[in-house]
This record gives sequence, structure tokens and C-alpha cells, in this order.
Amino acid sequence: MKRTLSYIILSVLLMAGLKAQVFNRNNLYFADYYTLNPAAALSVQNFRATLNSNLSNAGFQEAPKTLGVMLSGALSEKTGIGLKVTTDTRGAFRNNKVLGSYAYKVRLSESELNLGLSMGVFTQKFDMAGIDAQDMEDRVLQTDYYNKYYFMNVIGIDYRWNNLNVGVSAPNVLQLYNHYMGYATYKYAIPTLPDLELYPMVLYQHLPEYKSQLDGGIKIQYQYVWASYLYRTNNDMLAALGIRYSRYKLGYSFGWNNKEFSTVALGTHEIVLSYEFNLSFTPRKASYDKNKMPWQE
Repeated sequence: MKRTLSYIILSVLLMAGLKAQVFNRNNLYFADYYTLNPAAALSVQNFRATLNSNLSNAGFQEAPKTLGVMLSGALSEKTGIGLKVTTDTRGAFRNNKVLGSYAYKVRLSESELNLGLSMGVFTQKFDMAGIDAQDMEDRVLQTDYYNKYYFMNVIGIDYRWNNLNVGVSAPNVLQLYNHYMGYATYKYAIPTLPDLELYPMVLYQHLPEYKSQLDGGIKIQYQYVWASYLYRTNNDMLAALGIRYSRYKLGYSFGWNNKEFSTVALGTHEIVLSYEFNLSFTPRKASYDKNKMPWQE
């Protein structure tokens, strides 16, 4: 009985650990699409640092927790780099990801196409302190079998044309892992209200080991304040608020679980804080009239 209980506990925790590699756990991904796509490292000319903290299924014992730090920006008009470090706790499993990114911009006639590649490592460690088994000396618990190391890679495309932004990324594509994500958002300015902007947005995730998921919603921004609402095909709902002050951006979101899961967990909290440095390696173009000397302008 003790051995059976140990196997059941480990099986549940292992599935949670494996799904952590597949899911995009961030609800505020639209605050910085570099979360999903290495090509989005070129979305800003200055370097931007982002801190993200996520508590899933609050109120549930050993609720999953994710903490991530990202840094990305342009090195030149055509190239950009990024770094993403994430630590993720799922019961007895501690998952860590470290990814470095490179992005290249292709100028088209009236638009731009950014190509990106991320490479790094994923580590999974089993921590016995995260479980409460009747027989802690069971050989199943003493093995290093669940401590794993993986090579990770992500390729992505980010297309921008006027106010339209479309992107596609594929994690672990070199291992032929059938997982990809696609997103689209559009900036719509209301002519009669110049300070008000609407951003309809969608995100689709095709998952090889789980049911695919579609997010659809809208972000409303008025000057320095914004609010958003998202609905997911698994019947989860998400509301978020944010503010921008100088070079700082702060956002908070709360996600309501669907009816089937709401009886055991309250929901998901997430906070994102970003800072855009006054640092750019992109050369500034000179602005002058070629028919005049500088002192004649």
C-alpha cells in the first residue's frame, strides 16, 4: 500500500512537471511577446528588463509557482539579443530554464519580418521536501531518475506591418516536438478619442500532449493606464490592469478557473514589472537637408 501510494504521488507530480515544459504559463505574455517568441527581442530599440511572478491555482497546497527574468533589446538596426531565466515549482519538481536568444530583422517594402532563435538548457530536479509520503525510504523516492537535463531551442517569426503584429514560435523544433504558438494583435486608434487605443488579440497554442488552447480578448489603453480581458477555450477567464510611469511598466492579472477546477483552487495571480533602459546600440540617423550646410538649417 505504501509503495502504491508513492507511485501514485510521483505519477501525478511527474505529469505536472512534464506539462510545465509545454504550457505557456504566463497570463501577461502580451506585455512582452519575448516571453513567447525570441524574434520579439527586436520589438523595442532600447533594452528592456522584465520580471514576472505567477502563482497558479492559489489556495491549493503546493500551488505551482513561476518566477522569470528577461532582458532583450536591439544591438543594431537589424540584430537583437535576449536572455530568459525561469524557475518553476510543481510539487516536488523544481524546473529551471536558461535561454539565450538572437534575432535578425528583414526589411520589406512597407513592413518588417523578424527572425529569432533561442537555445539553452532545461533542468528538472526532484525534491523530496516537496512531498509527504508514508515511507520516505522507499527506493522510488531515493532514485535520481527524475533529475533530468534537456537541450532547449525555440525558433520564431515576428511580422509587423503598420499597427498589425503577428508572430509564430515553435519550442524544441529541432527535436521535431509538435508544439507551436501563434499570436496576433492590432492597434486600433479611435479618431475622436486620440488618447484611447484598442488592442484586440488572440493566442493559439498547439500542444502535442494536451488539448490545444485558444485565447481571445482585448486590451484597452487610455494614456498611461490599460485594462484587458481574455477568455480561453478551456473556459478560464482573465482580467488584468496595468500602468506605465516614465520607463516603468507594472501589470497585474487574475485568472478565474473553469467550473470544473474552481472548487479546489481560487485562481491565478500574476505580476509583471518591466523597465526600459535608456540604452540603445542602434545608430541614430542624421537629420539634415543635403542641399544646405549645417549652419544654414
